[in-house]
Amino acid sequence: MDTPGSGSRVGILLGFVPLIVYGLLAGPSVQSRVLALGAATVVTLVVGFGDLKKRRILVWTSLVLFGGLLIATVGLSLTGILPWSGVLIYAVLAAVTFASILAGVPFTLQYAREMVDP
Repeated sequence: MDTPGSGSRVGILLGFVPLIVYGLLAGPSVQSRVLALGAATVVTLVVGFGDLKKRRILVWTSLVLFGGLLIATVGLSLTGILPWSGVLIYAVLAAVTFASILAGVPFTLQYAREMVDP
């Protein structure tokens, strides 16, 4: 495990890679949104694997959110939620952000402890 301040300064930015992938791939069609959800889920697993093991809130939220939407649209054929997927994704992220702050454990604190010397 990295000691504080010794690791990569990328930290929290990697947590937003799945959102960027989704934003780049999601188009107006059902197929493009399903592809974007699948890609964002895979990217969350690949890029965020270490953060998943560290129980980082942002990465777990992304995995549950993108994976859940993928299961809902592909597995349960609930394609009616796709037009609202962008709003839903950012609303959930905002809710998790505010909830983590209200709980006294802002998700950014998890990254700051590794990136900054005590």
